[in-house]
Amino acid sequence: MTGSPARPALSGADLVAAVPELAELAELRVEQLSNVPGVNLDPPAMARAVAAASSAVADGASGAVITQGTDTIEETAELARLVWPHEEPLAITGAIRTGGSTGSDGPLNLLDAVRFAVAPEARGLGPTVVFDGLVHPAGEVVKSHSWRSNAFESAGGPVAQVVEGRVRLRVHIPQSAVRSPVASPDVLVASSLDAYVPIIAAAAGMDSRALEQEAAGLVLLALGAGHLPESMLPGLDKALAADIPVVICARPARGGTLERTYGFVGSETDLAERGVILAGSASPWKARIRVLVALGLGHDARELFASDSST
Repeated sequence: MTGSPARPALSGADLVAAVPELAELAELRVEQLSNVPGVNLDPPAMARAVAAASSAVADGASGAVITQGTDTIEETAELARLVWPHEEPLAITGAIRTGGSTGSDGPLNLLDAVRFAVAPEARGLGPTVVFDGLVHPAGEVVKSHSWRSNAFESAGGPVAQVVEGRVRLRVHIPQSAVRSPVASPDVLVASSLDAYVPIIAAAAGMDSRALEQEAAGLVLLALGAGHLPESMLPGLDKALAADIPVVICARPARGGTLERTYGFVGSETDLAERGVILAGSASPWKARIRVLVALGLGHDARELFASDSST
């Protein structure tokens, strides 16, 4: 590897100027809200970006595109899925290869995202992530590779692809991925999204110490299909007694939590009877966004997991 480590430097206007073909697709309005690495984007900043995109559509835009660092695209996509109120599309994209590197994927991803955002086929599909020529539904998209250009995938597969400059639909988005918004983007911006909700990963032989902290909610990355070692249960019961939302996610990348297959102490059935929320197919990071949104809006977090199932 040569050269200095990359740091965010390009503005939104720079990104657009680097892709002359964009001018042939649409009249673009660029609004820059921040210029930080994706790792430093927090839920309030994500909410402001979604609200700005929603406002642009309300003012007459045929679609909107959010560009950001890829580290937290999953979280922005999930938050957008919960509140996006429009038939017009919202496409989220970024780049794996840095702007100054040979073969940077940013310009093409941006071009594809705009192509999708202005395509009639994109209407009614809800927020999506457009990356490496593929269009993933916001509710299912995950970053599955840390540095390859095809870093994103979705459990049910992409719903569309951008080929030869055209959008080709592949499958219908599952109903669980397109839902009625729980609030407007502006309401979400005005709410508090900074509650302390840690993600805690379970492992063989862990005890309760990681759970013995004051928190507004907990997201647990459990073993198997939603299982915890018995040694963690005293801390779990204490958290549940404090009447905070506790969400159980499955550690395997595919499959999600079960509901009633196993009945041993610490199994998914036992945990559900204790009062946890089984996350279904939701990843821990998406689950945390849902809990933060529920807490910020004063909603029951369980309602935001009702439509999920194992995949």
